[in-house]
Amino acid sequence: TTQIRQDPTTGRLAGIVAHRILERWDFAQDPSGLLAQITSAVQTTLGPEDQPHAVGVTESLNDLLATFGRSEIYTRLRSATILGREVPFLMPWGDHQIMEGVIDLLYRLGDAVWIADYKTDMVTSELAADRAEQYRTQGEVYKAAVKRSLGVQEVRFHCLFLRCATAVEL
Repeated sequence: TTQIRQDPTTGRLAGIVAHRILERWDFAQDPSGLLAQITSAVQTTLGPEDQPHAVGVTESLNDLLATFGRSEIYTRLRSATILGREVPFLMPWGDHQIMEGVIDLLYRLGDAVWIADYKTDMVTSELAADRAEQYRTQGEVYKAAVKRSLGVQEVRFHCLFLRCATAVEL
């Protein structure tokens, strides 16, 4: 299992399938239902060339989604108001640049608007904050896009490391 988990292709494909599952998922549902989505999502997402990785991807997703489903992060999302999923944006940035991206999840919790970016990196909760630093610029761009489009002053961003069920706010 360790070898499968470290296979970069399997990890990349598991990340793609995890995003597919979560973009349609209703967080009000019992998280055990996430696991029931895996087999069909793997079948519909992986192309013929990726089939040799299907077993590893399925195992990886079972572990990832079970961990996420038991987490405080999942509980938090259950009580949130989902504003958008896979939200594309295009905006001017800096000196004659254009930034383009897709926000995984946009939600309101209490008075705050949050951007959640799913991360499927192989990282422990102890190392998640260090890894999140790689995504700081992404967070700033996403926050600027949401502020401009929704006209809200306060937008918060966090990386949701699904494998270790750790949220890191940037």
